[in-house]
Amino acid sequence: MFAPLCRSLIDKVKLLEKQVSRVALTVRMPAMRLARPRSLSGLLLIGFSLVAVPLFVAVVNAAIQIRSLADESRTLVRQGVDITRHNQVLFEEIAALERTARLYQVLGKRDLLDVYRNNQQRFLDTVR
Repeated sequence: MFAPLCRSLIDKVKLLEKQVSRVALTVRMPAMRLARPRSLSGLLLIGFSLVAVPLFVAVVNAAIQIRSLADESRTLVRQGVDITRHNQVLFEEIAALERTARLYQVLGKRDLLDVYRNNQQRFLDTVR
């Protein structure tokens, strides 16, 4: 008694599923439409913008990079100048030490030992 009733219900459900699938295939979702320019000048403006914006970003990026490279080179030049000055002072101190040592070897005066010690202390202060 229930079996024929169940079969008829199952057949009706299958028939409805087929109809729904056919309707779903025929009904389409409306496609998303992009805004289109209404004139040739609008199209040219959009095209120009698409080309100009990346170029503008590249120019700004290049300017930032050049500025940072300039800052780095400025600090490197300053460090180079400071190191060169420091080396000049060291060479002057070494020359003073050599001069007093040779004078002591030639003249043999005790006063030159004090001058040598003073020059040596200045040299050690410069090194530190």
